[in-house]
Amino acid sequence: MKDLQVRISGSTWAKLAVILKKRYPSEEWATFFTIGWRLCGNTLVVFVVDLIPARDGDMNREVSNVEILEPYSLRVALTAERTSLGIGFAHSHPKELLPNPSKIDDGLDAYYRDYLETFVPNRPYISIVFSEIDGDERASVRGWIGGQKYAGEVFKIADSRYAKRIFCRTKDSRRLATDGARISRLISMYGRAAEDLREATVGVVGLGGTGSAATEILARAGVGNLVLIDPETFEGSNSEKVHGSKDSDLATSEPLTKTALAARHVAEIDLSINVIPIVGNCLQPLCR
Repeated sequence: MKDLQVRISGSTWAKLAVILKKRYPSEEWATFFTIGWRLCGNTLVVFVVDLIPARDGDMNREVSNVEILEPYSLRVALTAERTSLGIGFAHSHPKELLPNPSKIDDGLDAYYRDYLETFVPNRPYISIVFSEIDGDERASVRGWIGGQKYAGEVFKIADSRYAKRIFCRTKDSRRLATDGARISRLISMYGRAAEDLREATVGVVGLGGTGSAATEILARAGVGNLVLIDPETFEGSNSEKVHGSKDSDLATSEPLTKTALAARHVAEIDLSINVIPIVGNCLQPLCR
């Protein structure tokens, strides 16, 4: 089984928890959501974009478990069809029960994998099981794409207005028209092997004066996958050394993270680069 990392902003997680605990403590509830994704080697990295909460008539309220009615299924499938996003499904287990998938959950996930494949083929389907135990919110997660099964963890990350754009554009291997000229000196030094940088993955830990400059160089060199790690927000005291920052970034209503600024700068250089921004310490499990 391959590795799955599901990333969800703190604010979206809070909304998700409210929905899933709607009929606590003994009854279950559920919601669909849209996802962006990246395949990084054997790891499927997923970002939860938006929740698609149930409306009146979307679910059967007369049963204690989860029963999705056809209007909800169709609305979710048509929502995905209008975008380049995948679909996820989250449901709760009763309070104090482990969030381990049951045989009923297996059947429900198998049904929706096949159902959504007819509308949006070759996109991932993610399933989250949620529960609260001793006041602690827990979740298990698994996913499927291309006939492969993935399992892993859910990570809560800082909210970023750039995260959706980074994770949710369709994977695009096209190069900019200037790529040949851009890496011509690298080709003269290393030969055509320099073009393999498009398939490489490089991690940058710390996005201050050295890390932000290194990120720009890597992006301009054509590295196709960048993992950017830094726990700090952008402040006036470090503005002179953060490449890609602007004076206007200090006037935002909420502080910007250094990872958000670096991701934006990479997108301005080459939108086809796969960026995974992580607000955190490199020793945290999220960064492995």
